Amino acid sequence: MFVVLVVVVVLGGTLHLNGGLTLGENIADIGGIKQAYTAFKGTKEKLTDLDIVPKIFGGLTNDQLFFVSFAQTWCAKYTDKALMNLVTTNPHSPR
Repeated sequence: MFVVLVVVVVLGGTLHLNGGLTLGENIADIGGIKQAYTAFKGTKEKLTDLDIVPKIFGGLTNDQLFFVSFAQTWCAKYTDKALMNLVTTNPHSPR
């Protein structure tokens, strides 16, 4: 087993995520994105009009756009109090 150290800065101090607390959800997220990407690749092979998308979105490839869209789902803003509560009690890593 390995532990990933993530530091969250709040109220001028730092908190450390408990990797053991978030491990199961992190593994599930990786499995989910892997399945979604496999499905995306299968769909992309069937649709030729996807080739126009990079021209619209700054030259990013379709694969890059897939992962950018995934990353955007994790964007969030918390108050320091809410973030401290999430870091210490929630099995989901803060967004």
